[in-house]
Formats: sequence, C-alpha cells, structure tokens
Amino acid sequence: LTESLGRRAEYQGRMQEAIDDAERLEIEQDVSLELEMIGMMVAVIKSCAHNAKGAYIEDFHRQMFPVFKEFLNEKASPPLQTSGICCMCDVIESLPNHPINQQYAKQFITLTMKRSKHPSVDIKQSAVYGIGVCAKALTNSGFQSYCSPALNVLSDVITKDDFSEEGAPVRDNAISSVAKIAEVMGGDVARTVLPRWVTWLPCVDDPMEAKVVHRKLCQFLEAKLNNPIFGKNLHNIPKIFSIVARVLPDSDLRDDETKEHMINILKALAHKLGVQRVRSVVQQLKAEEQKVIQRVLS
Repeated sequence: LTESLGRRAEYQGRMQEAIDDAERLEIEQDVSLELEMIGMMVAVIKSCAHNAKGAYIEDFHRQMFPVFKEFLNEKASPPLQTSGICCMCDVIESLPNHPINQQYAKQFITLTMKRSKHPSVDIKQSAVYGIGVCAKALTNSGFQSYCSPALNVLSDVITKDDFSEEGAPVRDNAISSVAKIAEVMGGDVARTVLPRWVTWLPCVDDPMEAKVVHRKLCQFLEAKLNNPIFGKNLHNIPKIFSIVARVLPDSDLRDDETKEHMINILKALAHKLGVQRVRSVVQQLKAEEQKVIQRVLS
C-alpha cells in the first residue's frame, strides 16, 4: 500500500507534464490497476479481520492504520477515500467491542457524518453505511451524543438528495443505518424514528442492504402489535402491506427466512385487523400488490 501511494504520486506528477495522449492513457490505465489492487487489499483485510478477530486488529492498528489514515484524508482522491472508509467499516464490524475498534468508532463517526455530504456517490455510500457501523460499535451510551446529528444527516440523504441510477444505492445504505440506530438506541428514539423510517421502504437498489433492511423490518414488526412502527391509529398498515407485497416475490430483496417471517406477519395482522379492515387496506394497494397479498392470505 505504501508503494502504491508512492506510484500514484509519481503518476500524478507525470500527468502535470506535457505528455501526449498515448502516454496519458497509459498512466490512467496504471492508476486504474493501482485502484483495483487496493480494492483487493481491502477485501483481504476484511477477511483477515473477520477470521482472526482481535489478533488481527492489533496488527492492523500497528502496521496498516498509519497507511489508511492517508486514505481517510479529505484531500485523498475519491476512490482512495472510499477504500479507506470501507476498510475501517470492515475492521470495526469484525469485533465492535474491541478496545481499538471502540477508539476507531469514536474517531470515525464524525468523519462519516461529514463525508455523507460528499459529492462523490461512492464516498457518500460508504460514509452513510459507516454511521450505522459506528452506532452498533458504540452502543446506546456511547452513541447518545451523536444520535441526533447522525439521524439528521441520514434523513437529509434519504429525503433531499436527488440520486441518479448510479447513486441510488446510497439511499438504501442510509435507510439501513437509520434502522441500526433505532435498534441500538431503542426507547424514545425508536418510537420517534420507526414510524417515519417505514415510509422510506422498500429498499430496491442495493440488494445486499435491502435484505438487511427487510430482515430488520420483520424484527421491528414482530416486537409487539402496538409498537410505534405501525403509526398512530395503525396509519402505516397500508404501507406495510405494500412493502411486503413488493418484497415477497423478489428474492433479490429478501432471503428465505425473511420471506417466511413476512408471510407469518401478514397472516397475524390479518387475524388481528379482521376481514373488513384487511379488505379496506388491500383496496388501497396497486393491482399487483393486491394479488400478492391475496395469494398469501388465501
């Protein structure tokens, strides 16, 4: 990684010189190869961290973190910043309660909130994901002081940013992080956040995070019937039916276990609501959604 940074500095210097198109293309290809190599290195670090746990984290902190600090510098190129943020997320997630990772999370949360506003969609996506990683690592007491600003940042990303098709997965990652915060904080935070959170679903642009989010949706729904996710006077019931109807037929958006949970949740809700209320809810759905619900309930 150190050698790669050195080569990149050399390439940047050469790009400032008077060079022909062929040489410029060659340098761009070399830079692309360096980025590919760094991406592979991040994958290796993730594997090491998740398999060796604490033993690797100490080695990483001593040998690798000094290099990755350069990747996290806001003056680093967007691909390097993205690699740096992804790497730190992987290391922290591997063993969140490790003292070194606790130290990382406390430093990392401010960075992720700031980079969540970055114009680069890759940096933004990795940063909004990182907020959720920090919330889970710091737990309720450690994340308390960051909770409100973090939720504000994520809400802005979800509701105000206008994403192209390329940047659409950013929204799914932000929604996933809001769910993690609600789960970690519980109490008043969950009661306030969850009724709004469910209105942002389903997640359809990042299959990996979509599965995580829809799994958490089931966990929230199964907590108890009068929990806050249903909204005041069960206002969110039609939305919940709509989400389930969209997710159930699409295996890219849920795993088999989530499918079973969703079917059971629908049946339980139908039993609690009664025939007339269910019929009224189903009539508010799109035709295709109605068919899915009717197949499940029949």
